[in-house]
Amino acid sequence: AFGAYVYLTILPAGPLPNYGDADNNGTVDAFDASLVLEFYATIATGGDISGYDDNFRRNADVDSNSSINAWDASLILSYYVYISTGGKSSIEDFINNLVCKL
Repeated sequence: AFGAYVYLTILPAGPLPNYGDADNNGTVDAFDASLVLEFYATIATGGDISGYDDNFRRNADVDSNSSINAWDASLILSYYVYISTGGKSSIEDFINNLVCKL
């Protein structure tokens, strides 16, 4: 059976997010999307998420809905494909344009 899992994140004030850069290494790539899926799977199976810091959570919630899930991973991976093929927009602009077209 499939179910929907939602993980709400309330974070203390801190640095501005570097959306999409889940591993906080300065680039957005497929590995970041993989980390977000790993986090989501951990939540879905009741695993321990204490190893994921506030920077990860800020950067991973790319749609800014206080939930880190497979949609965030999909957006990150889509953005990575976009920039890998010459796209120049920021991830925020990319997501805003994409969501407006859905």
